[in-house]
Amino acid sequence: MNSIGLAISTGCGTSTAQKVTLNLDGSLQIGGKCIYNAGAGINDGTVITEQNCNGHPAEMWGLSAYGQIENLLSEKCLAIPGNKSTNGITLELEDCYGQPGEVWAAS
Repeated sequence: MNSIGLAISTGCGTSTAQKVTLNLDGSLQIGGKCIYNAGAGINDGTVITEQNCNGHPAEMWGLSAYGQIENLLSEKCLAIPGNKSTNGITLELEDCYGQPGEVWAAS
């Protein structure tokens, strides 16, 4: 996350600042904030932000069998648009195609 609350891509590390948790209630959290579709958007290209958790459907996610993180409200995937590998790309929602930019490692 950057200072204005947008979810951005960055190189992987072991820092707790990069630890994202998919909770049993469906919320996807980082640093105590929920990952959220900006404006509760449901369309491709909707920017992903962080906010205080409040149980809104826009902050509910599920993990697919293919390693995709799918937003339950929009039925779209959390993605790095264009499968870019550059740091600092703002994450967005997009249709789930199984492309590298929407496949995440879970542990």
